[in-house]
Amino acid sequence: MTASPMTTSPLPPLLPPYVVGPAGPRTYWYMGALLKLLATGADTGGQFALVETVMRRGLEPPCHLHTREDEAMFILDGELEFTVAGVSCQLRAGDYIYLPRQQPHQFRILGDTCRYLIQLFPAGLEEMFVALGVPAARAELPPRPLGPPPPELLARIGPAQQRYGIEMQQANIFGH
Repeated sequence: MTASPMTTSPLPPLLPPYVVGPAGPRTYWYMGALLKLLATGADTGGQFALVETVMRRGLEPPCHLHTREDEAMFILDGELEFTVAGVSCQLRAGDYIYLPRQQPHQFRILGDTCRYLIQLFPAGLEEMFVALGVPAARAELPPRPLGPPPPELLARIGPAQQRYGIEMQQANIFGH
């Protein structure tokens, strides 16, 4: 019996190594949260993005789903109640959750704040955070919003969500 030669797909081009420090041009304030872009599509050839996030209770996103990417979260500090596709669970520091695309999900922070990593694969959605966020003046949470987002930001949210494949769901699991 003769072995057939293995065929492999071409490897993606090698990307340069890089370091992201504690603050700087990759740090944004987005919807009342602090985001640090640890890896972007530009860094990974589009394969994935990794975002460190610090968020306050009460500023969590409403129920939504992703049409283009899978998402995963690793909890670094704090505690969340998470519901995905109708199944609820509590997550604490050290826990990981995988969220396949097309699955409605929502979470709420159970303490004052939560710090977690968001992994998006493939990359791309991190570009929405940049488009709707502002460069952080310092590596800490922005001041708490005093009301709803300003009208000029509200006018940009829907088109950005459509562009990046985010679909808002009618039912908010936690009533917010």
